[in-house]
Amino acid sequence: MTYISESPEWNNAVWDKIDKIKIYISIEWSDASTLYLEKNDRKIDKNIFSEIESIDLSDFIKNNFTQEDYIILKLDIEGAEYDVLYKLAQTGILSYVNELWGEWHLDKFPRDYIIKNLGYKQDFIYNKLDELKLSFKEWHVHLDNNEKQLLTLDDSNRMPLNELK
Repeated sequence: MTYISESPEWNNAVWDKIDKIKIYISIEWSDASTLYLEKNDRKIDKNIFSEIESIDLSDFIKNNFTQEDYIILKLDIEGAEYDVLYKLAQTGILSYVNELWGEWHLDKFPRDYIIKNLGYKQDFIYNKLDELKLSFKEWHVHLDNNEKQLLTLDDSNRMPLNELK
């Protein structure tokens, strides 16, 4: 079993291929930056970007883990989850994953873009998840009315972050 207790830091984007890519920086909220100019929230500016090397998550998992390892994958990659999970599903590497947590950002794209580029990918991903009996657990961090950070496990199960062990 592979156990990474002190993982090295990578200054790379998670993607569906190895490439040099542009990450467009939100001028409103820096952690909402994205690979997609089509993403229509947080004021993405096409002139404000950083070029960075990407890793192919499918290859990374395949080359560093086995199906006997217990993999918890958490993705919050501002729209890139569709392409990354689509490739994981196509290549069979999604079957390595035991727990899948993340955020979908479908509401951040124009309707025409969703229909042409994202909807069929999400359908394919969910069909593969059903086949693998693997659920996609929604993960969001929000502020409530008392200014406490809360972790949304699903629509009915909220837990303060400081209670997580």
